Amino acid sequence: MHNPQQTAYDLSLFEERQRTTERAPLRVAKADTKARRRQIFLRVQSIAAAAVCVALVVGVLQSRARVTELAGQIEDAQNILSEEQSEYDYLSVTLESQTNLTSVEQIARTQLGMTKLEKENVRYISLETEDAVYKPEGEISSFLSGLEMGFLDLMEYIAP
Repeated sequence: MHNPQQTAYDLSLFEERQRTTERAPLRVAKADTKARRRQIFLRVQSIAAAAVCVALVVGVLQSRARVTELAGQIEDAQNILSEEQSEYDYLSVTLESQTNLTSVEQIARTQLGMTKLEKENVRYISLETEDAVYKPEGEISSFLSGLEMGFLDLMEYIAP
């Protein structure tokens, strides 16, 4: 061994050394199958992870599209509901105006030819059992009514 201080002056280091012709036998390195399998496994794993990520992104986009579509349908239904509610309100007001008392009275007079009942058209009759109001009838109808009442009284007398 050389002293490190003398190494600078040791010229033998620069001389050619005798080369030996004997070399160590070359070995064919077997492919490291474990490392190669591990690389393949990592590649497959990363591809699978990427596929799962893509599937998740597609799922999220599809669900967002469906939500947007349903929101549009809800908005359309609300517009239809608003229009129908407006028509309902209009028809309710129209019905109320047609069924108000003055409107009914006017239709009864003009279209049906009816008149209001007046005091002179009403006769009050007092009976022992009950009170009743009768509208006066013509002579023929009062005659027939009296005949009918007489017949009913006769039938009550005959059949106990």
